[in-house]
Amino acid sequence: MNTSIQASGASSEFLMARFDSPAPNTATSSSSSVSVPVTPDPFIEKKTHSREAKISSRLVAGIVLFVAFLAVVVGGVGGLIKAGKVSATNRLDDALAASSNVDMFLAGSAEGLLVQATIISVDPVALTLKAQYEFALSNFYSTNASANSLFYVPSKAINISIGSDIVKYAAGSPMIPTQGTILISGDVSLYPFDGYQTTALAISATYGDSTNSIPIYLELFRIADGYTLAANLSETAGNLIDSPVEIIATVDLARGPTVKSLAMLMAVGMWVMTLCCVVLTAMLAYKNQPVQLPHLALMATVLFAMPNVRNTMPSAPVVGALIDETVLIWAMVLLAACLSSHFIRYLMAARRDYLDEVKNK
Repeated sequence: MNTSIQASGASSEFLMARFDSPAPNTATSSSSSVSVPVTPDPFIEKKTHSREAKISSRLVAGIVLFVAFLAVVVGGVGGLIKAGKVSATNRLDDALAASSNVDMFLAGSAEGLLVQATIISVDPVALTLKAQYEFALSNFYSTNASANSLFYVPSKAINISIGSDIVKYAAGSPMIPTQGTILISGDVSLYPFDGYQTTALAISATYGDSTNSIPIYLELFRIADGYTLAANLSETAGNLIDSPVEIIATVDLARGPTVKSLAMLMAVGMWVMTLCCVVLTAMLAYKNQPVQLPHLALMATVLFAMPNVRNTMPSAPVVGALIDETVLIWAMVLLAACLSSHFIRYLMAARRDYLDEVKNK
């Protein structure tokens, strides 16, 4: 009798010890010795995912708003600053370059002819530069009619040579501003990092008899057309002291920082859109998710929008530039591959659905 009682007590102690040891991922009830598995609360997980999604959405929205604000501020302020520097004659008030003793001529203490050249436009495809020329004469070479006229009136015939252009004014005729074309050298295919240089321009003038050279002065201006310019001037002195009779000018041109930054920003945007479409295509194929009509519409829209995005780059040349070889062509190839993949998977799925429907009939 005692032996059975002892065995019963030992077995109950063994069972109590076994149930008292907690199992992993289980919870022990206070009223019962039965262990219950701990399962994650789906409400807590859903709330956590919702919080993470909300943080990600706010982060993306903040980045987009910051980029939009930066674009508005930089573009607006830059445009206002540029517009404030441009005068009513559509040229910058500050001269890009000026020959020696121009201040003396403007002050009336030097005789001769002043040529004010303003670069109007640049055609990088035709490799030409258009400039407008305005002229001013000192009292020695002009008539009294100049005081009552909008333009200077020479007392004798004047021939002005600017590169390959020759401008002639008869005696007593107003010196109306004129325009000329200057040849430049460069490679437009390097856009937006292309640069150009004008041919050497020899500027001189004769008065009356063709052998009588006029002391000449030069002021070079530019308009705000997306280029940065740098000019080099060399002078040939005449018989009079500090009175050059010939000026040789060369101008170097390059795309402005605004054009470069906008072109590169748009190029990066084109690559980002392309890579997003590639990732979307890969994810749909990897997860074997069905292709729907919105997917096809998205790919086709982005594909045919790429050339328009490229053409909106500031002062963009015709297709074939460096920006096309590094961005546009590859973007369109990848997008066309994505669109073809979507079409193939969409048609294959439609064929399977059709065969299943026929089989079930």
